[in-house]
Amino acid sequence: MKGKKLLRIASFVLALILFVGMLAGCAATASNSMAPGSRGDSVVTEGLADKEMEFDMSVTVSGLQDGRKRIVTAEMSVQTKEFGNLSENLRKAVGELGGYIESVSTRERSAGMRYAEYVVRIPPEKLEKLCEQLGEQGTVVCYSEAAKDVTESYIDTESHIAALKGERDALMALLDKSGSLSDILEVRGRLTEVLAELESYEATLRSYDAQIAYAKLSLYINEVEREMPVEKPGLWGEIGGRIAESAYEIGSFFRALFVGIAGNIIYFAMLAVIAAVTVILLRRSLAKRKEKKTETEN
Repeated sequence: MKGKKLLRIASFVLALILFVGMLAGCAATASNSMAPGSRGDSVVTEGLADKEMEFDMSVTVSGLQDGRKRIVTAEMSVQTKEFGNLSENLRKAVGELGGYIESVSTRERSAGMRYAEYVVRIPPEKLEKLCEQLGEQGTVVCYSEAAKDVTESYIDTESHIAALKGERDALMALLDKSGSLSDILEVRGRLTEVLAELESYEATLRSYDAQIAYAKLSLYINEVEREMPVEKPGLWGEIGGRIAESAYEIGSFFRALFVGIAGNIIYFAMLAVIAAVTVILLRRSLAKRKEKKTETEN
């Protein structure tokens, strides 16, 4: 009786180990394929203002032209079912609008969908047109834009440069005049300091000019099986959307589960063989013990 109970416990433990192993493998695959962003979810920014979600380019700050010095930055997330076409059209549009792609990072997710991060430099007055073209080729999930006014800092830097250039010219004029060695060394030392400061301020001004001349667009492109609408639906539309989304999530889960089982079938087969061998050995051991006990009793 005790032998049968022990056999049942061992069989249950081995079956439990096999089941947990299967769930662990499937859950890992499912979590990877359904991770945030695999279908573009990672780019949905919560708390965005309605005007951002509606992608109203008529109020973009890059359109302001009043002579001020502004550094324009923008972020945009797009979902598309035509990843290759959108990427190709992006490069073409950026070149035609007088901009350039500063950097790009592309990777493929576990579900086979691709994701790309672009840093695009574009003249501020052309930013609106580029974003409109992108919006026509995909679904804009979110968009934000900001302009940092650096007019005062720019003017202050120009003033420092002008003052340093005047001091540089004066020091160079002093070097041309005859004087004691100590005076010449003192003038040269100060001239070296002035030239270093002048180079630093000129580098700052060049950086300002580059950032002002080209707006920075951080673009995130998600390849998806279906594009998700971002408009605010009515009550029934929202309910229907939730139902459709739930159905999609369930289908994605079972698809990922099937892929996980199929992809890890070798490991599951090994666990099954180990479990089977262990059960057989336990049964043989219990049978031998029973035979010995019977012989002893006889």
